[in-house]
Amino acid sequence: MKTFASGTAALVAASLFATSALACVPMPRDTAAEIEQARTVFVGRVTAVEAGDVAACRAGLARARIEPGMPGATACEAFGRATLEALHTVKGEVSAAPLTVNWNAHPLCYVGWTPTFGQTVLATVPADPRFIGDGGNVAVDPQDQSDVMVSALLDLASKVHPVP
Repeated sequence: MKTFASGTAALVAASLFATSALACVPMPRDTAAEIEQARTVFVGRVTAVEAGDVAACRAGLARARIEPGMPGATACEAFGRATLEALHTVKGEVSAAPLTVNWNAHPLCYVGWTPTFGQTVLATVPADPRFIGDGGNVAVDPQDQSDVMVSALLDLASKVHPVP
């Protein structure tokens, strides 16, 4: 009976782990639909990268009772804001204000992104501002960057507007 109980416990633990891991698999994006729904879409170049306050982030995780090994526990490892320069407008009107985007290398249940100076990205002003996050005014979705048409557009923009 001891074998059955320990085997059952292992099965339950494995099921819970698998269920929570599957719950965090990002859904495939429909980049074309995202572009269609966005208010503004442009190709931008990263001109500055700023790291976030790791101590404040960890304190927030502690208040939320998120412990190491739990989903979201790595969110404080690498995150912050980046500044973009608009290179080419695809749709809408790009703001004259400084273009800032929040980034996170390890977001909860999503694909991460770490910006690098000079990198070209497809950025949007989504119809729903909740997708931008606090302190930013544009969004960069890491999944959009690997779309075949977006990759071609980014390649072309980086050739037309080389890094100074």
